[in-house]
Amino acid sequence: MWAYYKANKAEIHSDVSEFREVILTELMRGADVVKVFAPFVLEPEPIAPAPRTRNKRSNHGPTQETDRKC
Repeated sequence: MWAYYKANKAEIHSDVSEFREVILTELMRGADVVKVFAPFVLEPEPIAPAPRTRNKRSNHGPTQETDRKC
């Protein structure tokens, strides 16, 4: 239990210590440590969308003043 907690402390809710007895009971019954701690793992932060950039207009039209048709 301690090894899992120590290795994953950054991803576990800070109030997990309030559930110590429940966690210990489940572990003593033979439950998998990852499954026991699963309800206490923090949800990952959503990835912020990349900022939108304006596309530069491509120059598909005439390139010189003399290329334009009147």
